[in-house]
Amino acid sequence: MPHWQRHANLYIHYSTTRTHSSQPQEKSTRRKLIHSALTPSQTPSMPKKKKNTYTQPKHSSDKLIPAHPNPIFP
Repeated sequence: MPHWQRHANLYIHYSTTRTHSSQPQEKSTRRKLIHSALTPSQTPSMPKKKKNTYTQPKHSSDKLIPAHPNPIFP
């Protein structure tokens, strides 16, 4: 089986259903991490603690939410 075909198969598998192959699973977990970073309301108490340490006033903590995922992206 040529290399390009294997790659295409992985793509097809990922688009239809998450298979047992390691690459698509890695992608899904990475996406979940980014998603959790983008939506702080769904994340556990850890990001909340960080938010409180940054700024004590409530209105400024709201401003920090859009800037929070920035360090996660390269």
